[in-house]
Amino acid sequence: MNGYLVLGAWKWYVRDHPGVTERMLRAIDRGRQYAAQHKDDVIKFAREQFSMQDTAPVEADYSYNERVVGLDKVAWDDFHKLAVWMKEIGLLKRPWNPKAFFEPRPLLRALPERVSSEFRW
Repeated sequence: MNGYLVLGAWKWYVRDHPGVTERMLRAIDRGRQYAAQHKDDVIKFAREQFSMQDTAPVEADYSYNERVVGLDKVAWDDFHKLAVWMKEIGLLKRPWNPKAFFEPRPLLRALPERVSSEFRW
């Protein structure tokens, strides 16, 4: 099962603040890389920040979660499947349009290798 954290921004904000989105995406990716290489720091942060005595859930998270900053074929397929399901049960009233939901251009400018062909429009 895949889980997603989707970041959102108003199109006008991205347009009126050039480069901010790209810098944020690169910073998130640097943080992801640091956390992956410094598990002890992350465990310590969780223990102190959230007053956790038992850090087993955080440690378990490391064993099965892969954090990806990007738009790949798996995300494309998952969102299409979700749209089909939502349509079937009546939650989605109009055709699924990924171009209205995703804006890959900032990611293409910041981390072009992280954007699969499905998101290149």
